[in-house]
Amino acid sequence: MAKTRWLLSAAGLLFAAALLIAAQRPAATPPEVRGFQAVTPAAGWVLLGSQLFWTSDNGAHWAEITPAGAGQSEVRAGWFVDAQQGWLVALSGAPGDDPVYQLVHTGDGGHTWQATPLALFAPGETAALAGQVALNFRDAKLGWLVVQQATGSAFEVRTFFRTDDGGASWARVNATEAPPELTLGGGLSRATEIDSWSLAATGACQGAGCELTVQLRQTHDGGQTWQTLLLPGGRPALVTVLEAPAEVGAAASLGGLTFAFSGHGFDGCFVDSGPTPLAGMQAWLDASPYRARNLYMGGSGGAPCTPLTKDYIQQLAQQGWVFIPTWVGPQSPCYVGSKRKMSGDVTLAYQQGIIEAHLALDRAAALGLTGPEGAGTVVYYDIESYPNSAGCRDAVKAFVSGWSGAVRAAGSLAGVYGSPCSSYLPDLAGVANVPDAVWIAYWQGGGYDGGATAWGVPCISDTLWTAGQRLRQYTGGHNETWGAVTLNIDSNVLAGPAATVAGDCRPGAQQIAIYIFPNFGGQCVIRNTGVYS
Repeated sequence: MAKTRWLLSAAGLLFAAALLIAAQRPAATPPEVRGFQAVTPAAGWVLLGSQLFWTSDNGAHWAEITPAGAGQSEVRAGWFVDAQQGWLVALSGAPGDDPVYQLVHTGDGGHTWQATPLALFAPGETAALAGQVALNFRDAKLGWLVVQQATGSAFEVRTFFRTDDGGASWARVNATEAPPELTLGGGLSRATEIDSWSLAATGACQGAGCELTVQLRQTHDGGQTWQTLLLPGGRPALVTVLEAPAEVGAAASLGGLTFAFSGHGFDGCFVDSGPTPLAGMQAWLDASPYRARNLYMGGSGGAPCTPLTKDYIQQLAQQGWVFIPTWVGPQSPCYVGSKRKMSGDVTLAYQQGIIEAHLALDRAAALGLTGPEGAGTVVYYDIESYPNSAGCRDAVKAFVSGWSGAVRAAGSLAGVYGSPCSSYLPDLAGVANVPDAVWIAYWQGGGYDGGATAWGVPCISDTLWTAGQRLRQYTGGHNETWGAVTLNIDSNVLAGPAATVAGDCRPGAQQIAIYIFPNFGGQCVIRNTGVYS
């Protein structure tokens, strides 16, 4: 019997080693398409990295029209009403400081530009922390601007502005006053009812490695047919080539159903529905570099994501997915928005943290993520950005200390998600019950990045949470297509705790169960006793 146990453990470890991969730094990284617009049936612009280009002949020729001095800021949105009149929104400023907004205008097709500071937000207003920006002008005078705060997928903080004088002044308006074409993260730009540009990003990972291909396409018949629009330099596509994924050893057990995971994952509040949701997840597991996904388990501050079930999570685990369990409860007393808030009294906030820990662990147990009494998993608490106030920071510290202490007392690991600069994650390194892990929200780029890391992030020292205790959300909501399945996700890199579920294999006489993950977690198969490689 002892020999059978040894064979089971070895087989499980070998199985794990074969399925856990570590994404490598891209061998070639082309510039990112950061924006584009079809202005007329034949003309439009594209922003490649920090360079702005214009075409008047369907991409046959491109002219660079980048504003002088653009290197000191980051262009986040643009709009042209014709070949002459155009506007860009640029941001600058050090991480942790209030971002500086500028409106840059041209009236001569980009030959000259004029920059004007934009006073959109009050000092310290967290809504100014832009994850995405969109701009739209109806004519030379009437325009709209929307700023979406960098938040977790369970939150959506958007601020809308309108101008009636060509951008000289802006006023806040309700979302209902903005035009429907004012979109964020969109992949389609329509010049007329039948003339449009679209951005298509598709990827695939096979034995030799991974490729992510980005193309700009155009249609002149309302989308019945699409043609490749050549990018500046005559390139038909931007292809990011990733080195072949390297196999790594079995993930180190952290106890219970948790282990240290290195690789890429995603999170999102998309609907796990449709005719074949599990088939879509299988396609991503087979074709993408992602191996982990978050689970929005619930909480009073959560978004209306599709309710999870124990059976569905079990089937995801059997496919080979590992998990980032996430709980969204009360936010800072200073949080700007309608979400439920924690108490500003540190004693009450501490108690609220304990209560939320028990609620989260009860839910995790119901979903099959824990052992008895809530032991064996990891749960990340979502703390969104809030204004810098000593009283509010003290309340959050007390709340998180209560949260971490109660989760750990139950035998699980306590994590916290938030911005290093505006959720003040470094504060939490000094509380009585320090979180076991941090999930750092710091966005750069617009899609999967094989070279992303959880280190070298502004506002949080690399001396904090060093021992396999970091995750990083490096890109906000965007569409990615792998295995012909498109999802809207946030991208993450993991070097910290992830979770699985207890497998449900039940071997009979002269049989063994082989598991993907340590602690009898994840997918399992029944085999007759023997030796397996």
